[in-house]
Amino acid sequence: MVVVLVTIGIFFSVALKKPTPDRTPLEVYGNEKLANNFLITLLESQTACGPKVRDVAVDCVRDAQTGQTGRYACDGKQSCDYLATIANHTLDKTLKRWNYRYNLTFTYTAGDTIQLFSPLTNGDCTPQQKQTAPGIQPISLFRVAPGKAMLTLRICD
Repeated sequence: MVVVLVTIGIFFSVALKKPTPDRTPLEVYGNEKLANNFLITLLESQTACGPKVRDVAVDCVRDAQTGQTGRYACDGKQSCDYLATIANHTLDKTLKRWNYRYNLTFTYTAGDTIQLFSPLTNGDCTPQQKQTAPGIQPISLFRVAPGKAMLTLRICD
């Protein structure tokens, strides 16, 4: 009888025990907010050559869509290369220094989806891994090119 009661007690204690979450909602929200705020700040930053990073991103899409050199060539680099350089430098000075693992991509979709520069990463951070919701910033292409452009930052745990 005692064995049955102990067994039932163990069963209920295991069955009723709540699993401990890997991350608190505040941590999930905090990383998602960090990713979005990073992208917004990056896009609104002024480049050393004059235009905002957002304008360089639009020019990068124009280059990819038309196959021609765009309006912005800074530090001897065309807009897509310059955009990747700015983003990588900013990531190195912030998220990488703070030991975050991340993956930043810039894609353009007009039928097929193409990556406008190689993903910028720190550590092993892929879409299949545990992560917060990515920060996504669409780039307005109104009167520039058909389709959509997206800057996406994933921060992995």
